[in-house]
Amino acid sequence: MKHFLSVIAVTFCAAILFSFTANAQTWQLEEESTDKETSTDVISEVEDEVSDSVVQAQIMIIPFKPRMYLSDAERDIAKASKKQPEVNQRFFRWQVERSLVYRMQQNFGIKSLYFDTTQAAEEDLIRIYSSTNYSYQEPIAPIEKRSLMKFKKKKKQNAEMLDPTIANKYPTDGKNEYMSVQLRDYSILNELSEKYGTQYFLFINQFEIKTNYNNCLDIANKIYEREVIWHYTLMDKDGFVLLGNTTKAFFPTNNTKAQNIAYSCFPKMANEIAVSIPQ
Repeated sequence: MKHFLSVIAVTFCAAILFSFTANAQTWQLEEESTDKETSTDVISEVEDEVSDSVVQAQIMIIPFKPRMYLSDAERDIAKASKKQPEVNQRFFRWQVERSLVYRMQQNFGIKSLYFDTTQAAEEDLIRIYSSTNYSYQEPIAPIEKRSLMKFKKKKKQNAEMLDPTIANKYPTDGKNEYMSVQLRDYSILNELSEKYGTQYFLFINQFEIKTNYNNCLDIANKIYEREVIWHYTLMDKDGFVLLGNTTKAFFPTNNTKAQNIAYSCFPKMANEIAVSIPQ
């Protein structure tokens, strides 16, 4: 009798354990499914934003080349984000484009080659990159703020081309300069204008993160000021530079997660560029 009751008890416990395990697996699968659906929804939302804006495009956004990403905070960001530096670099590049598209499509038609996944768009972006050179120049104000007589003829830019590699060697320290872009063959812009219907081209030339050790925000905790900088140029389809400058945002050195930096700084920077473009 005791043996019979023991068998019943063991069977009952096993049934309960199996039921709990099955439910746990179901909950896990449902959670994973929800995460995938949420991720898909976010991607679809971004794609909808972009697809709505490229139908009648007026401004094409050219993202910065990966090699034009310069930062002296890579170690801190990688440690906080628990990701390799190249992963964070790709994240920042994607977020710069997303912030610009989201803000600028409120005022302009936008074409993003970065978000266009077609083979043709990828080839066009490679063509542009293969034709670009970069050099430091004085900022160029919006066209309506400049003297018409002074800018009747396009000024030739023959400055020495630079290939900086680390943030603490930037020649912009203490100078009011930005990294400008020049094309070896400006006919590319006319071809892209005819193909995509864009009249203007917004180049993001360089992305920087720099630490200002001269501005200590918290001496006790050794927290300093950092700035994120985008260098940009706006050209028309003939290669005439309408606008060239930098936009900056500041954050403390204890803000080291890539997501937090992007979400707190990039929308402001995208807005500054958008409002500076003559309409």
